[in-house]
Amino acid sequence: MDGSIDAGSTAARILDAAEQLFALRGYHGVSIREVATRSNTELSLTRYHFGSKDELFRRVVARRAGPVTQATFRSLTEALASKRGRPLTVEAIVRAFVMPIATLPMLDAGWRHYLKLMIHSDSLSERPELLEPLRDAYAPVFVRYVDELVRAGYQRERACWLMYFIHWMMGHMAFEVYELEKLSHGLCDSSNHAALVDHLARFIVGGADALRQGELSSARVVIDASRAARKPAKAKPRRKRS
Repeated sequence: MDGSIDAGSTAARILDAAEQLFALRGYHGVSIREVATRSNTELSLTRYHFGSKDELFRRVVARRAGPVTQATFRSLTEALASKRGRPLTVEAIVRAFVMPIATLPMLDAGWRHYLKLMIHSDSLSERPELLEPLRDAYAPVFVRYVDELVRAGYQRERACWLMYFIHWMMGHMAFEVYELEKLSHGLCDSSNHAALVDHLARFIVGGADALRQGELSSARVVIDASRAARKPAKAKPRRKRS
């Protein structure tokens, strides 16, 4: 929750309603009047607390950005403490990031709404200022995890790509479009949190290994090309005069 807003207050009720509506229809599909109606609040009071729709959206984004980034920081810190400063494996780094975010939808409906809202943020490429609270909170996390991937042996560029893909996957995991249980005829249970995290982490690590292999292959190509360039050219045999 936003530390400046008390849970159960009128402002918190407005934020809850806005979060739910933005999650369902995105920023462009919601009016501030609809938020007032959903929260059973007068429009004038909604504007009193948050002013414009832009500011309301920013406050919705900011409210949970801090807690989720703190959770990923804490998870990585605990993993590092268990290794007493030694570099973590890629799997340990991935699990440190995945576990707290994958746990969020289980806490309450508000977190499920928030993660779905993040997916709709793809449509805001022309309004980057609306997502500034999330970027500001997430940027240090991104850098910290990239640093650990570099310590685990990745080139920084590949580590940045890996973190980007992980972040993208985590958001879409919460978008409950596909009914996994029906599609798999009961073989898969997406409510099994432990299995979900384990499968997701293994999937990401497999992709990370592929990125790493590509990195090594590129390095070998460069080395082979360098060696070939250093080899002296073979002298052409002289023709005998007749």
